[in-house]
Amino acid sequence: MRGTIFQDSATSLKLWFYAIYLMSSTRCGISAKQIEREIGVTYKCAWRMFKQIRSMLDENIHDLSGNVESDESFFGGRNKNKHANKKKPNTHGPQGSDKQAVWGAVERGGRVVAKVIADTKQRTLLTNLR
Repeated sequence: MRGTIFQDSATSLKLWFYAIYLMSSTRCGISAKQIEREIGVTYKCAWRMFKQIRSMLDENIHDLSGNVESDESFFGGRNKNKHANKKKPNTHGPQGSDKQAVWGAVERGGRVVAKVIADTKQRTLLTNLR
């Protein structure tokens, strides 16, 4: 994908998106070393991904222009597959799951903004556009 952070990367998009999820969903931040352990890549690869993702997450939605597409999605595993001590009540995702809502916008040409959001109600989504 030319003009994006994924350009010239041999790392799969699945790993990239998992790393983006990890970086955008933690309150205190995450290190490149933790990304290395979580997704199973070398430190050099994790550091490069960390640097690229951070540059994109630091941008603001107001900086996007032209044709911008926006959507929300849910990330996380099923509650029934989690260890007993990690199961949480359903507070975020669709009914019957414990997935975290994530909202994103992409500008045609490559810039991306992603945010963890409380819910996918219209009011919440429109608030993120301002």
